[in-house]
Amino acid sequence: DDIRLGEALIALGYLSERTLAGTLAAQLQIPWVEDLEVADADLIARAGTDKLIEWRALPLHRSPYGVVVAMADPLDMAALNALEKAFGESIEPVVSTYSGIGDRLDELS
Repeated sequence: DDIRLGEALIALGYLSERTLAGTLAAQLQIPWVEDLEVADADLIARAGTDKLIEWRALPLHRSPYGVVVAMADPLDMAALNALEKAFGESIEPVVSTYSGIGDRLDELS
């Protein structure tokens, strides 16, 4: 199982998930989403919970530009490509925390 830099820094206590999410959002100039209750059950079913856990991603809704997906690592190009393939349309990533996405997927599965 791959470990990402953000996960390692969090595990070592160098930063919190919230700090990482805020930094990613600011650096990438994309929104940081904390309210994951709005996740779209149909989109989740289409991608599959196991895959979404692997990709650290949670589809929220469709927008005019594609599917809005909360991601703990919006720089993960493999996950972005897989999400585009799963949904057959562009992905509009937003940032959330690893645990927030994982907790919400656990609730929905």
